Amino acid sequence: MPTIDDIAASVLQRLEESTTSPVFWSYAEIRMLVLEAMCEATLITGSPQVRITSAPFTLQPNLTIQAAPAGAFTIIRVESGGGAVHKVSVFDLDMSDKNWQNDPQDTIPREWFPFGCGQFGIHPQLSAVAQVILTIVQNPIALMPLAGTETVNFQSEFGLGFEAYGESLATLKEGGAEADAGVRLYDTFLSVMAELSAFQLRKDSLRFSRTLGAAAEINEVQKK
Repeated sequence: MPTIDDIAASVLQRLEESTTSPVFWSYAEIRMLVLEAMCEATLITGSPQVRITSAPFTLQPNLTIQAAPAGAFTIIRVESGGGAVHKVSVFDLDMSDKNWQNDPQDTIPREWFPFGCGQFGIHPQLSAVAQVILTIVQNPIALMPLAGTETVNFQSEFGLGFEAYGESLATLKEGGAEADAGVRLYDTFLSVMAELSAFQLRKDSLRFSRTLGAAAEINEVQKK
């Protein structure tokens, strides 16, 4: 997979700027544009998805709302005991039983539900710590400031979209006709993201699990 500086260098070339000693733009400036493109891509496509197998996630007892792991934008799937934990919504739980938060504690969660960014909920509360496997939508970059060596965790064939996004915003600095042309480049980025969204949807729908059958709803990218 390319690095941020690989994409940044391509953006500089598209801007007819030197990739070794840029004058009008700096690498630091272009890196931030590439990062912005990656963040927007995550919001549009729900990628990159990562199933964290390197270490199980520990659920805390006596809590309904759990903090998501570092680097997680949102939770996609929760697995416990080799199987998927049923996903519901707060609305579902309220409609089923308005007093669900007072249900007796258990040793494993029977259900989980999304709860904003950086958090998720479980039902019922646990009487002791329990470990689960999470599939998450991962934040594009974990740490700042950017060094340029960070990996772009999207399929490399969609890098053209990030280049178009970077060039689009960079041309705003020039103004005039160049800035007008940059608006059309943003349309190119959106078109590539539509392709990535369709690819992600198709890949998820074709995913097959030996234990759970079809539609496991995760991709094959795993964090080791």
